Amino acid sequence: MKSQDRYSRVLILGMDGLDPKRVARMAHEGEFRAFSRPQKRGRLCPLATSNSAESPVAWSSLAIGCSPGKHGIFDFIHRDPRNYVPYLSLQRARPGLSGGKNRYVSPQQVPGFWRMTSDAGVPTTVIRWPVTFPAENVEGRFLAGLGVPDVTGRLGRYTYYTTAVDGKGDENVVPVAWRGKRIHTHLLGPAMTGISGSRPVRVRFGIERTDRGLTLGVGSQRYEIRPGQWSEWCTVQFKWGPIQVCDALVKFYLVSTNPELRLFATPLQIDPRRQVWPLTHPAAYGTELADRLGLFYTLGIPEDTNAVTDGRYDLDAFLQQCGEIDRERRQMFEHELNRFTDGVFAFVFDTSDRIQHMFWCAEDEGSPTYDPIRAKKYGGVIHKLYQDMDNVVAAALDAAGSDTAVLVVSDHGFASFHRSVHLNGWLIDNGFLRLEQPGEGRSLFGDVDWDHTRAYAVGFAGIYLNLAGRESNGIVKVGEQAEHILGQLVAGLLGARDPESAATMVRSVYLARDAYSGPHAADRPDLVVGFEPGHRASRQTALGGAPTNVVGDNDKLWTADHLVDPTAVPGVLATNVPVRIARPACVDLAPTVLACLGLPVPANTDGRSWVGDTSKEEVLPDNLDRLEPQLVGVAHNRAGPDGFDDQQRSQIEQHLSDLGYL
Repeated sequence: MKSQDRYSRVLILGMDGLDPKRVARMAHEGEFRAFSRPQKRGRLCPLATSNSAESPVAWSSLAIGCSPGKHGIFDFIHRDPRNYVPYLSLQRARPGLSGGKNRYVSPQQVPGFWRMTSDAGVPTTVIRWPVTFPAENVEGRFLAGLGVPDVTGRLGRYTYYTTAVDGKGDENVVPVAWRGKRIHTHLLGPAMTGISGSRPVRVRFGIERTDRGLTLGVGSQRYEIRPGQWSEWCTVQFKWGPIQVCDALVKFYLVSTNPELRLFATPLQIDPRRQVWPLTHPAAYGTELADRLGLFYTLGIPEDTNAVTDGRYDLDAFLQQCGEIDRERRQMFEHELNRFTDGVFAFVFDTSDRIQHMFWCAEDEGSPTYDPIRAKKYGGVIHKLYQDMDNVVAAALDAAGSDTAVLVVSDHGFASFHRSVHLNGWLIDNGFLRLEQPGEGRSLFGDVDWDHTRAYAVGFAGIYLNLAGRESNGIVKVGEQAEHILGQLVAGLLGARDPESAATMVRSVYLARDAYSGPHAADRPDLVVGFEPGHRASRQTALGGAPTNVVGDNDKLWTADHLVDPTAVPGVLATNVPVRIARPACVDLAPTVLACLGLPVPANTDGRSWVGDTSKEEVLPDNLDRLEPQLVGVAHNRAGPDGFDDQQRSQIEQHLSDLGYL
């Protein structure tokens, strides 16, 4: 007996970070009206995530159907072996001519399923799929997601205006002073490069105190705002030269006016109506969305977790922002769903990831930052999030007929994050890495003695040998010496214990040569570290730093993560089509989309289609908690200049730190 293996429509719903254990529990308790429904014809089961279990890695694997060295993304952060400097994998920028704006190109080395469907003439709409900036030219409509920068070219730099002195010295803080009832300050825009160097373009910004709050003056426009409220979208235009113009959007949150002014400004977002870089395809699609639905957040990661961890505003303000972003996404989804008649429609909800990162602390009594008062106030936030996502799935299933394949996927699950592991500190303690002077090593490997260093860590999972002929100052010889050091590293990491609790910190260590293959495999790390839940690589490790202690408490509100061993955090698959694979993985999505439409699957694809001959269907456990997912590795490409001075290193660190993970 053969199942239906051809559909006129394929609807893909991405939900960042939905965890199969929580979905299983809530489904068992009867709290869902949709997530259990696909099992009548299809499946609800775990979905093996990528190795490592990071959003850009997993979403690229989902979109492309390829593993390690093929699509070119294997971590949030990679390094350039010519100078050891880390850089982000989410985007690739090429400087513009004569100091003009950057030109961006896709960081992925293989096109996503939308390229194949578009080339086949299939109508294709893709909304906020991660690692898709600049927007792709498709046979339909496209809005880029994770990786979209603000108009300054960073991944999101907020500004904080205050009359208090506590924030002075922070690059995000603009100290201001009242002159009567008014403050005259500025908004900092993109940098302009000229004869005297590079400097940001400024626009005058006025603040006036009123009986109820503030009046904000941006250009010729006036906006009212009260304490504890977010403003409406404010439009701003930066000009340099007679023809160069950059339009941007900004929102403000007024924390307080008394006794001190505390005013938060979001990163300057790309205006979808006048795009400084390609946010949508076609460009007119951005105007269409803004005209029909109103202005919206365009930044790749608009939920500002950094602002909370920096103490710029509280969880209430953050939750308000998340709620507004969710409403914008729901409106976009409903807008496109209502006119989805054939082809492919893919939509990703990603606020679910940020909410779990920040509100897990209200549920996890074992967290160093657990607070009973906070737990009482916010203990139901994540629960409501899952109910809201179930409602989205219900809307999709209600709109789907027998000719529509609905594929709901998450990129990974979640786990507690109690302790930070400084991998470079561990490497120092075990004789693999040496600093020029004893003490704490600066980020970006600023103090490393490369002539006596055999291995180093960068990113959230990767360890690299200081390999001769690959790294600029490599000393480890390819062959017997390299193999011996790899063996020592694997044994040492698997035996590493938390000095406070004696708990195992590392579940698995993967030889990257076994996990990654393809034309870009040479850029892989040599080892991939899979942490036990509760532990995670530290932000210092990700940026190439080396604190003196190896392990420390995670004292931030960001108390949950997925940067652990991939077997511990599989994603979710919910579908209304029969699934013939016992252990579905993220690389199977793209070939499944193509198979559902009757399109050929590229020969270099690593995944398998879920649909097909049900007479050959493998046995699939229904318990979402017990399925041990297979591993899928991923890799990245090389980029970056040849050398950096201290100022340039500082700029790189700022750019990397825009990620909430850091």
